[in-house]
Amino acid sequence: MARALMGNPKIILADEPISALDVKSATKVMEILKKVNETYGVNVITNLHHLEYAKEYCSRIIGVNGGQLVFDGKPKDLDSKAIDRIYHNEEVLA
Repeated sequence: MARALMGNPKIILADEPISALDVKSATKVMEILKKVNETYGVNVITNLHHLEYAKEYCSRIIGVNGGQLVFDGKPKDLDSKAIDRIYHNEEVLA
């Protein structure tokens, strides 16, 4: 992360930054990414498969199913219907 910040980026792309990490390490990584955004104004885009981390650390969630955008909103708006559209909507998968 320090190396990435040395180049004064406008955006950081974090591809599954917490996959295969234990809870303590995953939490630390997400805290660092959030702090980088808030402190340095760097936009962070990450793909996560852990909704609880997305809800806690992200300001915007985008859900895609079958290559189609099915949710774009704030974590507080990610309800069971939205989650179902992201993971289980048969119409999108057809």
